[in-house]
Amino acid sequence: MMTAMRPPFARSVLALAFACAALVSSASVQAQGARARLRDLNQDAMSSFHELDLERAEALLAQALALAEGEHIDGAELARVHLSLGIVAIGGHGNSQRGVESFMRALSADPTIELDPMTSTPEIQSAFQLARTRVASGARPTTAPSTATTPTTSTLTPGVSTAAAMTHIPPMEQTRQTALPIYVELRNGEAVARTVVMYRANGMRRFRELSLSPVGTGLGAEIPCDDVFEGDFTYYLVAYDQSDRIVASVASATDPLHVRIVRTRSARAVAPSLPGRPAPASCAHAECPPGMNCTPTPTPATEPQEIETRATEESEPAAAPESRFFLQVGGVLGAYRAASGMQTDGPPDPSVGLPASYVPAGAAGCDTDPGTYCVRVTQAGVLPVFGARLMLGYWVSSRVAIAVGARGGFGGGKSTLSYALLQFRTQFLVSSPADTRFRAAVTLGSSLGQVQVRPDQAPAGVARPYAQVGLGSVQLGAILSYRFAEHVGFYTSVDGSVFFRRFNVGADFTLGLEFDF
Repeated sequence: MMTAMRPPFARSVLALAFACAALVSSASVQAQGARARLRDLNQDAMSSFHELDLERAEALLAQALALAEGEHIDGAELARVHLSLGIVAIGGHGNSQRGVESFMRALSADPTIELDPMTSTPEIQSAFQLARTRVASGARPTTAPSTATTPTTSTLTPGVSTAAAMTHIPPMEQTRQTALPIYVELRNGEAVARTVVMYRANGMRRFRELSLSPVGTGLGAEIPCDDVFEGDFTYYLVAYDQSDRIVASVASATDPLHVRIVRTRSARAVAPSLPGRPAPASCAHAECPPGMNCTPTPTPATEPQEIETRATEESEPAAAPESRFFLQVGGVLGAYRAASGMQTDGPPDPSVGLPASYVPAGAAGCDTDPGTYCVRVTQAGVLPVFGARLMLGYWVSSRVAIAVGARGGFGGGKSTLSYALLQFRTQFLVSSPADTRFRAAVTLGSSLGQVQVRPDQAPAGVARPYAQVGLGSVQLGAILSYRFAEHVGFYTSVDGSVFFRRFNVGADFTLGLEFDF
């Protein structure tokens, strides 16, 4: 009886096995077809992106996401769709916040995925590296996948540290002579007293400082259009506490952020702006030649790549001057002491005898060497001495410079260096190295040579000899300068000298021009 039942039972089992196999094969074929369809949608979307048809690219990627969800597709195929979404968000709309979120989803689906060099730009690469860093630290995307074209508001990533941190979205590019908006948001910013952006445009000697003010939910400022020159533009951000210590920063003077300043904006680039404000207009029209259209094409605002840094207690190094050499040329008004006992610059003319203005050595307090003479001073005091000064200097650091030069007089006798004072000095900057307009410094130096005085004599017609002033001195002074052009400025200095060998004192006031190169 059992034997009679085996053939039908065996046939049933075999039929069931064939049915299951067919079902599995069908499911496998269907899954393979869905993955192929997903790859085709992604490929078509990127083709539309390259053709600048962003609307079609986003529509195709939205279909791809729906297909992946409906068919439960994950892994490399899903990762590639999210990667494409990030590329479109950044490259098409300048929305780095959404791009980073998409890249994080791509890396979560396939940690080995990489960007295609054919579709990546520096901004896309930076956003991808930021996403990789976040995923590696355990962070996850904070928003749902989206293909919306409206830029999302920049948010602050929660962290376990209680120290201040800055979130900043650097602009991709800006047109020349157009104000450059800079915007940051602070986390745990209670200790922050002030926040500044330090910037340097193409050709600038040093970084300039600009304070940020409250804008939207963060801080912002627009770098003046007159400081935005075509070429490389670098900057960094620093937040200080009440004690002027750095509590947070983005980039640094030695490793700053870069913005391309261009004559004409790229096809995919968008104009940066502060939250709630329109994109700045160009100020280049004032210098536009007649008949030329110099106004850049306005484009909507954007949000470029986000960068975060934790607080640091280290002091930011001052920026070294870009133009290290300087040349100072100026006129000098000096004030030097005239007193009895000063040696004349030479002996009197033997043909006219001994004028009353000459006092022989050993007489009337003249303690010079035998055979020499002192000048008669009927009224001791300070005499004006006019001249000119030329100094060539070199900045060895952001605060220290060395300089050599000479002070030439408009009158003098015949002794050694009677007309000139050769000078060497060290200059110490006391103002901020980042300030490229105004500078204040103190100087310490020495000299070789003379600044001779010529006392009046009575009655009129009496020979007026020059009086020798030492042959060496030490000098202490101060310099103030103001730069009215990129490499040219006014300067004024006051320095005092103490002469030795034959003691004397004097001071010089100099006014002139300073050139950097």
